[in-house]
Amino acid sequence: MSKKKRALKPPPKAVLRELADLLEVPEVKRNFHYNEILGNVRDTCELKELSDGLTKEKSAKMLRSALALQETLWDLNRREAEFIDKMLYSKSAFLLNRISADGTAGLREIAHQPALLFSLLSGKAAPRWPSEGPVRRRRGKSPGGRRPGSITNSIFQDFVTQLWISTRVAGGKLSLAKSPVSGKPQGSLLKAIEMLKPYLPDGLVPNVLPARTLEKIRADCIKLEAQYEELEAETSGVAEANTAAHSKRNTKSRRPNN
Repeated sequence: MSKKKRALKPPPKAVLRELADLLEVPEVKRNFHYNEILGNVRDTCELKELSDGLTKEKSAKMLRSALALQETLWDLNRREAEFIDKMLYSKSAFLLNRISADGTAGLREIAHQPALLFSLLSGKAAPRWPSEGPVRRRRGKSPGGRRPGSITNSIFQDFVTQLWISTRVAGGKLSLAKSPVSGKPQGSLLKAIEMLKPYLPDGLVPNVLPARTLEKIRADCIKLEAQYEELEAETSGVAEANTAAHSKRNTKSRRPNN
């Protein structure tokens, strides 16, 4: 007999308040933080339900097939791509009317859709977008990246990433470091995950939180924050320069003619 699923409920206000206290979220940003956490928990539960809808074997098989098609389309040389385009635009195109509109480029876009769907169903990492192209892999080695779909427990990783980002946007603070005594990870990030664990599907949060994975998520989020701040500074600088130039032109136009 299959084990009955535990009915999931959203985190109550008291838990959200305790979480905000732990993460030092300013009072003025707390409602924003509450809504972000509730949305993150809801989306995570929905994704996990999707991934449980098929057997692991079937969803993994479909994902492998979809990724193989996507990668094969990326690997077409110019002559092969031109041949396919010719077929799609030929008189027989009416037989392929659902995929013939945009040639090979459109075919790559179409192939991305089932790959994305089956990545969600299998709980794996989303495939690369058609505009990104394939990851260059060296034979026998991981390419400074893995084959799309090979990341373990991507739903959990996405949950932690959104938890970090929403907290930082709300002005909160998260910490993650190794214990000087045990060498195990510790900090407010781990406490936050444990606080939200009762409201997430069983088995989503590992019994032993993966230190390397959490550290990578932390590093990636900090990198994104730095890039955003740099972009914001550049945008602000351009806006200030434009305002100054506009003000200078207005000053010149108001000067009386001699």
